[in-house]
Amino acid sequence: MKLAILLVICTVVVCTSANFVCKVGVPYKQNECNDCVCDTSGTLGCTDKHCSGTPTTLVHCSVGETHLKNCNTCWCVKDYGTVCTNKKC
Repeated sequence: MKLAILLVICTVVVCTSANFVCKVGVPYKQNECNDCVCDTSGTLGCTDKHCSGTPTTLVHCSVGETHLKNCNTCWCVKDYGTVCTNKKC
């Protein structure tokens, strides 16, 4: 029981304060529009689609914040906006 409580506390801390770290092989979606991938140096590269109605800046989000959207984790990333993993839920 103590271990379960500790895991919940650790998960909450990580989910609310973790900085974005780009992982090779993980698909990402930027601002619910552009597809992104990480290169081997950990740099995020995204397509440059011009999606109508899609914000290109952080909306209701401060750099460094994270949240869950369905089964995907989202980060508020400087110069990128909202970046989420792009798993099929």
